[in-house]
Amino acid sequence: MIYYFTPYDSGGNVGKAYNEHIRLVPLEDDFIALTDRDAMFLTADYGKQIEDVIKMYPGTGIFTAYCNRVGNVHQRYNGVISENHSWKYHIDLALQLQKENYLGIKQINRSISGFLMIFQKKTWQSVGGFSEKGMIAIDNDFSRKVLALGKNILLMEGVYMFHYYRLLEGGRKYKLHLQK
Repeated sequence: MIYYFTPYDSGGNVGKAYNEHIRLVPLEDDFIALTDRDAMFLTADYGKQIEDVIKMYPGTGIFTAYCNRVGNVHQRYNGVISENHSWKYHIDLALQLQKENYLGIKQINRSISGFLMIFQKKTWQSVGGFSEKGMIAIDNDFSRKVLALGKNILLMEGVYMFHYYRLLEGGRKYKLHLQK
């Protein structure tokens, strides 16, 4: 089973919200898909595709995907931050990548951004959960701990998400939403 969550904490402690949601998952072999509140899947059957990828690569520490905008260059489609505002463009790209790379993966040997992280509850347990020190870099910390366990991080090349990621606010330099 895959449990999809978009945790939020009005006090800014996203790590705490992640941990609280993951504790709801009953079995250690179940998967958790955490998404940012400003990220969305663009294909109707993304869930089936993700299930198929997971079946092909058991034992993976974390699965992630491509998106249009994120700080981590390894998770950006073609390595660039997209300034394209067209929903049609992004949906067409998601459908194209799904068709061309349905089960394709690429290994990432470094920490990742957390707009999408899919992992088993037992992986979360093995690393002691997410840091509860706010919202900055908890995704990087979690993914580094997973890598330290000797588990891999795989990017699903056929899954593309739209990630708002400060599109109208100027990108990475805008930090006002992170302040409390």
